[in-house]
Formats: sequence, C-alpha cells, structure tokens
Amino acid sequence: MPVLSRRNRRLAAALVALVPLSACTGGGTGAANPGPTTTSAPPGATALRVPIAYDTSEYRTSTALDRIGAGAAYAHGVTGLGRTVAVIDSGIRATDPEFAGALHPASADMVAARAGAPLADERGHGTGVAAVIGARRNDTKTHGVAFDARIMALRTDAAGADGRSTGLHYQSDLAAATRRATAHGADVLNFSLGGVAPAGDLSSALAGAARAGAVLVAAAGNGGDAEPAGLGLWFASPAAQGAGVVVGSVDANGTISDFSNRAGSARQFYLVAPGELIRAIDAQGRSALWSGTSFAAPHVSGAAALLREAFPNLTGAQIVDILLRSATDLGEPGTDAVYGRGMLNLEAALAPLGETVIPAGEAVDGAADALAATTLAVGGAVGDALSRSAALSRIMVLDEYQRPYRLDLSGLAAARPAVRDIAGWLGAGTPPLMVHGAGPAGGRVSLIEQARDERLADDPAGPAGRRAAAFTADLGGSSVTIARGLAAGHRFGISAEEHLGTGRLIAGDAIESPWLSLAGDGSSIVLDGIDAGPASLRFGIAEGDGRTAHDGREANRRTAWQAELTAPLGAGRAGVSVGGLTEYGSILDTTGSAGFETDGSRVDTRFVGLHATMPVAGVDLFGSWSFGLTEGTRIGDGLVRSVSDLRSETWTLGVSASGVLAPGDRMTAAVTRPLRVAAGDALLDVPVARTLDGQVVRESERVSLAPSGEQLDLQLGWRLPLTGRSELEAGALLSLEPGHVEGADPELAAGLKWRKRL
Repeated sequence: MPVLSRRNRRLAAALVALVPLSACTGGGTGAANPGPTTTSAPPGATALRVPIAYDTSEYRTSTALDRIGAGAAYAHGVTGLGRTVAVIDSGIRATDPEFAGALHPASADMVAARAGAPLADERGHGTGVAAVIGARRNDTKTHGVAFDARIMALRTDAAGADGRSTGLHYQSDLAAATRRATAHGADVLNFSLGGVAPAGDLSSALAGAARAGAVLVAAAGNGGDAEPAGLGLWFASPAAQGAGVVVGSVDANGTISDFSNRAGSARQFYLVAPGELIRAIDAQGRSALWSGTSFAAPHVSGAAALLREAFPNLTGAQIVDILLRSATDLGEPGTDAVYGRGMLNLEAALAPLGETVIPAGEAVDGAADALAATTLAVGGAVGDALSRSAALSRIMVLDEYQRPYRLDLSGLAAARPAVRDIAGWLGAGTPPLMVHGAGPAGGRVSLIEQARDERLADDPAGPAGRRAAAFTADLGGSSVTIARGLAAGHRFGISAEEHLGTGRLIAGDAIESPWLSLAGDGSSIVLDGIDAGPASLRFGIAEGDGRTAHDGREANRRTAWQAELTAPLGAGRAGVSVGGLTEYGSILDTTGSAGFETDGSRVDTRFVGLHATMPVAGVDLFGSWSFGLTEGTRIGDGLVRSVSDLRSETWTLGVSASGVLAPGDRMTAAVTRPLRVAAGDALLDVPVARTLDGQVVRESERVSLAPSGEQLDLQLGWRLPLTGRSELEAGALLSLEPGHVEGADPELAAGLKWRKRL
C-alpha cells in the first residue's frame, strides 16, 4: 500500500471535497463568499448552489434514484433547474400535480389527426417516462431525476380511424417533434421507443439536434436481443456525432434484464440503468410500477439534464462522453457486448475526470498548473498565516472538460507540525557512524553517517540517509571549519557557548542562528576567533544544495552569511551580529511547486542579533534576540504573486548551572520563541469561476503572513558524565501554541538516554 506524505494526505483530503461550480451567461458576481477581496467579475460567474436535503420520503420511495447516485447532485444543489428535456412519446397527463409548473410551453401533439385537441396521454407511457425524468418534488409519491427541469412533451403516437392511439409512431411525426424540440432549445431528447433505424427526414432531424448541442437518448428495446433496436443503433452510429446514447435495463441487483436488448455493436455508446419495477405515475395519475428499457432511458436523460445544469459549458457530445466514461463497469471487465460501458453513475459523472488543473491565466484553455503537482511547504516563521486565506479556500480548478470545481487549498497552507524529532534526539534507528581524527596542519577531521529513520520521514521516497563531513584547522588562536552536510547555525550566538548546554536540548536547533539554519545543511565555512582587540570576530557563510527548475530557473537555493562580534561584559560575554539571507524560489523557508511555484526571483533578508551570557550567584544567565527584514518583491505568476516587506524575530531566555543534582552535572532551562513573522503580507491571485465563453474570473487578496499565535518552547535539559566515557542525558520540551497556531493544543516531548563514546 503506498504511503502518502503529509502534503499528499492533505491534498487527498482536499480532493474529496471538490464542489461543482457552474458557468453561465450572466447574473453572477464571481465573489462567492464575503471577505477582504477585490474581484474582477465579468458576466457569467456564479456562486455555489444551496445543497438540497434530499433524503426525503419521496427520494426513498423511488426505486432507482439512490442506485444511480442522484443524491450527489442534490447535495450540491443540482436539480435540473433551467434545463429542458423533450419527451417524444405518447403524450403526458398535463394536469397532474406531479407536473405542476413543469410543462414547457412548446409541448404539443404532433399528429395532424388530433390537431387542436388538448395534450393528453391515453396509454400512460409518456406520462410514466416524463415522471421518471422530471416529476416534481412535492412531498407526494416520488420525484424525477431532474425534478426542477422543464418537460417538453411532444406526442407522436398515431391515431387510428376511431381517433384512439394505435401505439405506433411514424418517422414523419418523430422528425417533426425532433425539429420542434431543437428549435425550442431542448437540452435532451428522450426516445423511449423501439423501431427500425431512422431514415431520410428523421435521420436529418436527429443529426440537426446533435449539431445544436442536444443529448439524444434512446431505449435499447425489449426483445432480449443481442443488438439494440434500429433506432438505438442509429444513436450509436457516427451520424449521431457522439451525442447519442443507447440505454438498456438492469434489475435491482445490477444484472441485465431478461427483456433488455444487449449492447452488441453499439457497446461504445451503450449504458444500462434501472428498468425493472420503476415507480412513477400512470395515465390516471396513480402510483404504478413500470418495467422496460423505456424506463431505463429516462434515468439517463434526467442525468444528462443535471450535468447540463451543473456545467452549461459542456456540449451534448461531451455530456455523453462523461456519462460513458464515468459508468460503473459491469459484466466482463471493460466495455463488453452485454453491458456496454456499464451502469449509469451520476456521482462519478459529477466528479472531475482526467487531469485537474489550476488555471494560471485569463482563459480556461490557457496556461495551467497540474493540481497533482501543486505543493506548498510552509516555513515555520509563517505558521498558519496562509491557511487563513479566504481566497485559498475557494479556488476554482478545471478537469479535462474544463468543468469548474471549487477546491479548498487552505489545508495545504497549514503550519508544519511542531513535534520535535524526539526519536532523533534519542538516537532512534541505526546509530550514527562518527569518525574523528587529526588532520594536516593541526586540524581536526570529522566524518558522520546517519541512517534514515523511516518512521520520521515525511517523504519515504527521499534520500536514504545523512552523510556529513567537517574539517577544522587551527590557525594560531583562530580556526576555520569547512563542512558539508552540517548546518552552521550552532556556531553562532548562544549556541556557540558550549558550556551552557543548549545544543543538548531537544529543540536546541531553535536556539541556533535561524538565518544560517534556513540556508540548510549543504556547504559552509566558518572563521572563528579572529582577533579584534578585546573582542573576537566570527564569520560564516552557508549555502544549501537547492535545485534547478525544469525551465532553468533557480529553485529553492539559499545562501546566508553572518558576522558576529563578541566581547567581555563584566564577568560574562555579549555579542552583536549582522548578516543576510538570500533565497531563490522560497520566502523564509516557504516553498511550493506548480500552482505555488515562484519564478525563482531573488528574495533578500537582512538581520541583526544580540546575545549575552552572565554568571550570577553560581548560575549562568543567557539570552538572545534576532530581528530580520525581508525585502518585498514580486515572486511570479502563480497563486502567490508578491510579498511586502516582512519583519520577523526570535528570542531566547535561559539559565544554566552545574552541580545541581550531582557533582559534575549540567542543567539547562530555556524559553524560546522560534522565528515568527511579525508583520507583512502576501498578494494572492486565484481563479474563482469561469464564464461560458471561457474567461477565468480571478480574485485578489492580501493575506497577513503573521501567524495567529506565538509558539513558546519551554525546555529543560540535564547531562551527567559517568565513568568509562559514558554519560546520561534527560530532556523535556513543552511547546505552547505549536506552529504559531493560536489555540493549538500544547505538545510535550521527553526522553532519557545513555550513551557511551567508543
């Protein structure tokens, strides 16, 4: 089973919550939720629909709605509103309450022999079919698949000499009905009819409907044959231009009905849907159970109407393709001669298909970033700041059909977990191999290899382990250390005062120079002990490994330098430091890819720091403070466009003493506020909607990069040297508001270890 990184787990959770949006021709505003935003909203952007509490007695009484996944549409407020389905059949019981307000004004009797007669239905067949599609949700009986769609009832059953229905449908009347439906803008045309293949006038009319963007749905027929009836075969032929679908029937167990014609040669455009004992009304308005492919087909027609409402940018052929691709496979694996493409699945049809992307420009067919490749690693100094963005919570993404979906990406911007590497502090996993020895010119050489602990890995596909080397040369009162794979932050400030024991704290790295630590553990050089009169000077340069983006831009490369002057202060010591951090592709350790990728612009931070130690009454007091100013800059054309000047700071206060619990021991206590942005913001520019003509509506938002809380690390460390080159260590850490997240639960880590030097 694959292991998901924290980033991928958050993205997977976000994908579950994709919500269909709509593109329309006018009346919307593009700003779906209130907030501190500015929006450019051309006509055609819409807000989210209101979810429907669909699990009613009407819904449960239906024998098929749940089986085709209709609840997924209703849960997103998709009901067929504004869509029209032409039911070309035996008429309709027009006065029935189930169709109150549902009949389209273009509904008509197409048979000349009944000219002038009111629209009616002698056989009830057309009434039952129409009810499956669009019977109203009115707390009685059942409701249709698209219960808010309009029904264009076009009666085509021939009249006999006695004026009564013969049950036959002539192609001339079907052609006239098809043209009428097309002329009046029907979105879907339902033919729950059998018969021979269309010829001449009817074939031409059907082709015209397909060209106009309508979806054509035909029943497969009830002969139990290996091939659909001739009408259905035409719908699966090239003449239908991909806009036709043939529908067979399955029983309550999903098994092909005995009476249903199979997919046969129409398999590529053949679906199955419930078609046995389907509850609807009859010619007298009574609740009845109907069976036949005639009652499987309207489930697909209703589904097509729901898709057209949800995504009005789709063509008829695209709707058919989506229904076919999203069907639940039945029978033999893949497309087969019995079930064709499988069972209608509205829930899957409403979900994104193909690659999902974040539009990067002003048009849906323009530049875009793959959602699967979009990552965001938030630096500790930023904490939860970006996760509070309103714009990131309503990003529009597009699937292969350029269907818009709303996605909450604020979860990707969550603060990094603040739990410390207690297992690493304890030495979990394979112990490190450390070799120390004398080098040339009085130098010292250290080689370190640490095996990877998979339990702590955020990305199991990452590097196999840590390998590091350092060379230190004594230069007569001063020294130079060249290191590879070792961070240089511990060589400055309080951390450089080794007798204080801060380096042995569980979160000792939080007390190190944050700026050199942000440069990473690539390569570094530190000059130490440079004589400056009564003071001494220390200077270091560090550079992370970084990487190069696919287009040659520098990505995630960092360099930092720091100069520190330390001098006696009474019985103690005090120091001041200055330096700079240069980042390419990141901002204070916040990096991203795809939608969050920067253009590799240079981001500079200048910083100053103070630190001091003072022995008082047998204990050593110590403290440090550092302040940084990051210059504002434009960073690219992704979701984050620019940052303003950022002010960040960190501080530590502590006390250290020896002989506390036993002779020769050392106990250190410290309170640290890790590096945190104090002021500054980022400019976000995100897509929030699309229009029917393919414009992308974008929304801009300025988001403060100051986290909501202030993390405090309360630490206690103790070390006792033992005989035989061994020692005992204990450590405890309590983090308040970890990750700089206001109200976050405290995190506690504690450990005890014994180690022996070989």
